[in-house]
Amino acid sequence: MEAAVDVDKAVPPTARATRSAASRVLDVPALLRLILAHTTRDKIDLLSASCVSKHFRSVAMPLLWSQVDVPLSKIGNLIAVLSPQVDNFLASRRDQFLRPIHYIQSMRIYDDEGYRRFRYEPHSKPVHFPTTWCAKARTLSRPPGPKVYDPRWEFEVSKLFDILETMRRIPLVDLSFGVLSSFAVNRVLSTHSRIADRVASVQVLSDALQEVDGPVDLTELLRIKCSLDAR
Repeated sequence: MEAAVDVDKAVPPTARATRSAASRVLDVPALLRLILAHTTRDKIDLLSASCVSKHFRSVAMPLLWSQVDVPLSKIGNLIAVLSPQVDNFLASRRDQFLRPIHYIQSMRIYDDEGYRRFRYEPHSKPVHFPTTWCAKARTLSRPPGPKVYDPRWEFEVSKLFDILETMRRIPLVDLSFGVLSSFAVNRVLSTHSRIADRVASVQVLSDALQEVDGPVDLTELLRIKCSLDAR
């Protein structure tokens, strides 16, 4: 009868299956997060890392989705990704935490087409009005129609806000839009008070002021934001 073979003694030390130092480091989530944090500037690197394994994905997803910068032309794609119906395609309930909406801390929505067209547009009116200027007397008689401003602010952005309001803690929101679109933004924020309360920054582009019959009054939009901040 053959004697039992001791594998540790029979196999040479150089041939033993040993784990490298790099693999041991990557198995520690805290260390892996420090490494992947240097790739947040180029999202494609984080996206590639999230496809390596579930361990990599659980670390890369919070970094990939912590700050979302979405142009208005791509907002429909973001709605498709954040839609609750996406949960139906997840393999198991353990993967529910991989929903990107849970990791969003701040979101910037900007009119990329308006920014490209009007970022170098000079102001047609001085920034500081005379002391006799009265805001109530200079408001628009009627808001511009959907053919004048971008209707996506009123429809697609509203759908996105509906999804964000399902979160326990809504992320900070940064809005960049044209003057004419401020009417649509005003209506959307008035119906989504929780989102309006999280608006941290507003940038208004000077777009096509010659198409408006008089100076545009943003008092109502600012009033909603200030009233929510005062609560």
